Amino acid sequence: MSKAVQVPVGYRSSTARLTAQDGRSRNARFLRDIRAELTAHVGTPTAPQRMLIDLIAATALRLLLLSEKIGTDAAPCETDHRYWTVYANSLARSLDKLGLHATPGKAPTLKDVLSGRGVAA
Repeated sequence: MSKAVQVPVGYRSSTARLTAQDGRSRNARFLRDIRAELTAHVGTPTAPQRMLIDLIAATALRLLLLSEKIGTDAAPCETDHRYWTVYANSLARSLDKLGLHATPGKAPTLKDVLSGRGVAA
C-alpha cells in the first residue's frame, strides 16, 4: 500500500485547506497575525466583520504565496499575473468594505469631562 503524497499549500489551494492549518507553519502564523491586526483595527467585530476578516486573511495569504512564486520563477506565466491582479483587487475591495478607519475609542462621559479625565487636548 502506498502512502498519500501531501501536496503543499499553494495560492490555488481551497480556502478550507488554506485556512485549516495547525498554527505552527509560517502560513498559519501569517493568517493569525492578519486576523489579530484586523480585529484590533475594528474593535469587537460583528459576525459579518469576522467573516470578512477571514476572507481578507485568506486572500492576503494567497497573494503572499503567489508573490513568492512569481519572485522565484525565472519566467512567470501570464496566468500568474492575472491571478495576482485578481487577488490584489479582491483584497483592496474587501479592506474597503471592512473600513479603512479604526473604530474610535470610547467617548468620555459627562462625568469624565467634568472631573477633568476626559478633556481632549
